[in-house]
Amino acid sequence: MDDLLDRIQTLERHVQSLQQQATSVARRLRWWRRLTCSLTVLTVFGLPLTLGAGPEERKGNDRKGDSSFHHKRKDDDDKALNGLAQRIRARERKLKHVTS
Repeated sequence: MDDLLDRIQTLERHVQSLQQQATSVARRLRWWRRLTCSLTVLTVFGLPLTLGAGPEERKGNDRKGDSSFHHKRKDDDDKALNGLAQRIRARERKLKHVTS
């Protein structure tokens, strides 16, 4: 009978240690999940900010006196707006057929 009680106590200690290990693993997993989620959020919100800035803005160069730079930038903005307007018109033409 004593042998049986010793075996049961040994099993209980083993089960308890396995539960502690499982809790520890779950805690570490939550920590890694939080870390990856935080890095993902920072990347998702930070990447468009870096890509949206021109190369001069990323380098930190100040070119306020350079009129050719501003003229070129204005031309680039005008091209982008024209392209956007064309895409919007194309979408409106497609939607006109869908909604009628």
